[in-house]
Amino acid sequence: MLTPFITHLSYTSIITRHIIFIALAIATITHGAAQNHAKVDSLIKSLPAIIDHKEEVKNLIDIGEFYAESVKMDSSLYYLNKGVDIADRHDLDTLLARVYYGIGYTYDLGGDLGAALQYYELAREQYSLLNFRTEIISCMNSKGVAAYFQGDYELALKHYLDALNFADSTGVRSKQGDLLNNIGVIYRITLQTSNIRNGYSSKTIKTTNGTERIDVPRDREGSFNPVIVPKHKSISQELADCIMLLYAKGMSNADIIDFIDRTYGVSYSTSQVSIITNHLLDDIKQWQQRPLQDQYAVI
Repeated sequence: MLTPFITHLSYTSIITRHIIFIALAIATITHGAAQNHAKVDSLIKSLPAIIDHKEEVKNLIDIGEFYAESVKMDSSLYYLNKGVDIADRHDLDTLLARVYYGIGYTYDLGGDLGAALQYYELAREQYSLLNFRTEIISCMNSKGVAAYFQGDYELALKHYLDALNFADSTGVRSKQGDLLNNIGVIYRITLQTSNIRNGYSSKTIKTTNGTERIDVPRDREGSFNPVIVPKHKSISQELADCIMLLYAKGMSNADIIDFIDRTYGVSYSTSQVSIITNHLLDDIKQWQQRPLQDQYAVI
């Protein structure tokens, strides 16, 4: 059986989706398909004897997955809907989200965009209750992929951008590559622009976790501006804020350098710290030149 689409939520990119469709077509005419049929028949026969509801729902997901990949939509929906009923009655929240996603994917393969979007959204809402951010992004992205394959590029782009904004705001970077790839496909189709994604550039930055190596997306025209670590910057905003706070509390540059080195393992020179703390000079000067009152109450 192919990699479980419900368990791993791995169908994230349009290119991957094309490969999956080809693989599904080949799988149905190979010897492996017969072996999968035997495995599913065994799972179906075992259902009445299963006592544990979690195991029962997982088996229903596996069965529904197999029938979806075999393009037997009615059978897939039959078993997945049974999974919804059991998961809902026994408060199996994570499994309920997985079954919703599976139903959405089944409708997606069947070309029913409206139903696919409805169940992907149900899965997203369920994962939101659980605060599973990676899975939330997968559901949002899957809505975009479904719209793309139905030719609704504007709707697809909306879902991709929503997913990318959510990933950026929640710090989930593992999904951003697939999302940027999907967005690039839409722009190439609809805008025919020459300013397309052109890989990444690497740089070393200093953070509160020490020295880190990051890959920064770039485009051909250089119009992409990273927010978390801006262009030409090699220090995270969190660490810069820490340095300015220490300076504002009266620590000398030498003391700040020693503290940052011992606490975070990041080495700075006096000039580097001065560049950061110079941002405070205007505020300090303004405070020093503030008008004083005639009298101050002292307790």
